Amino acid sequence: KGLSFSLRGYISSVAVDSSGETAAVTSSHGNRVLFLDITTGKLLAERRIADISGVACSGESNAFLLTSGDGTVLAGTSPQAEGRPHPNQAVHWDNHAVKL
Repeated sequence: KGLSFSLRGYISSVAVDSSGETAAVTSSHGNRVLFLDITTGKLLAERRIADISGVACSGESNAFLLTSGDGTVLAGTSPQAEGRPHPNQAVHWDNHAVKL
């Protein structure tokens, strides 16, 4: 079925980690985040997260901040880690994220 099927033909956001080696691609339609090796294009990991859309570099190598349409903010998400609720979960987000 392939990646297009798991993304349901839609990409919400794309971000590159601080090392420039890993990209994260989200799809709110597919409820997925994909982690890709930028050099090889290889799929490193795939996570299922409801209504996931926003993604930004977290500043850590190989890690990202993810946001969803229900206000969830996940920090430290990577090909090796599921991520954890952002420490300041009193802050809620929509489905977009930008590193400032």
